[in-house]
Amino acid sequence: MAQKAWYWLKRKLRPVPHVKVPTAAFFTDVKAEVYAEQLTLADAASFKRIDVSELIRSPFEAEQSPNTMQYTGRFHHLSDWTVRTILAQSCPKRRASIVSHFIRIAEVLHQLRNFHSEFAILSALCSAPVERLKVTWSRVPKSRRRTLNTLCELLSWQDNFNNLLEHMDPKRGPCIPYIGFFLKDVYAAHPTHETLLLMLSMMEKVLSSMPTHQTVNFNHLRVWPNMQHLLEPCPERDSKGLGSFNFMVSKELEP
Repeated sequence: MAQKAWYWLKRKLRPVPHVKVPTAAFFTDVKAEVYAEQLTLADAASFKRIDVSELIRSPFEAEQSPNTMQYTGRFHHLSDWTVRTILAQSCPKRRASIVSHFIRIAEVLHQLRNFHSEFAILSALCSAPVERLKVTWSRVPKSRRRTLNTLCELLSWQDNFNNLLEHMDPKRGPCIPYIGFFLKDVYAAHPTHETLLLMLSMMEKVLSSMPTHQTVNFNHLRVWPNMQHLLEPCPERDSKGLGSFNFMVSKELEP
């Protein structure tokens, strides 16, 4: 009782950052395919608004472009939302069920070639507040954990995103790319990091693939307005405050 009172008091003194978190029952009742499809529809629309000219500027200007900011904002919101949805449950069994559902969502996103949202969910599942929940992970089915390991290998940061590069190859068809990869290549293409010759080569590689990826079409997917609202980023988001708060909650759930 005293512990619950102390937790309530801390939440009053340090309010939870605003993130729309669904109940455990609602979250797992909705099929993973529905979440993946709604994320993909919104991501595709956001990505298509980015003009190639926005990425030819300096690194700072490219990052501050309104369309790029909206796209990267979706990535950060989904990652935050994933962590908060898991940590909102006090029962390890429910947390494990939600983790399993997120893994399945990431798997469907991979099938849809939406690497943007897939990477956001994988980043959340591998973040410190979630990864440290040993009791929770022990209750996640082994098959799901194997799936997670496979997806993480496919999108590994090793060898300069070599695996991700292969999956995002335009020859495999259009996709919704992980924006951090695009910006990483554009930023590295500036003279302060590479020679002028390499800069031109990398810029051509990145920018020439943009039009191909922006032809991605998901008109066959059904729009669910209520799900779109749930997944819509919150303007009040404070990533710094949210990160420290998430770790504090994680330690309270599993010391």
